[in-house]
Amino acid sequence: MRHEWGQQPVIPVAGSRRKHGPADFTFAWRCTVDVYERVKRIIVDQLGVDEAKVTPEARFRQDLEADSLDLVELIMAFEEEFGGEISDEDAQKITSVGEAVNYLQSHMKE
Repeated sequence: MRHEWGQQPVIPVAGSRRKHGPADFTFAWRCTVDVYERVKRIIVDQLGVDEAKVTPEARFRQDLEADSLDLVELIMAFEEEFGGEISDEDAQKITSVGEAVNYLQSHMKE
């Protein structure tokens, strides 16, 4: 599937800036969208929530009603999907869908 510049909404990544032009920005955008879609699928599967509720702004506890066990299972599913380990300290800082996407985008294995 090919996306052209400006066709789809951009999921902002913390610290990212469009410096070089549409081609570079589109490449980063595609990577982020892929991560977002994978994270969204995991959340829907693990929590059994409506896909429409899973937005970058959605907070796991408050908006998606995840409990402590749900959060542990989400972190484990993220680790399995993205092939890495998330420290307990980092896991505690991931409180929303967008934060999970940003973390996984910057820490996932190539």
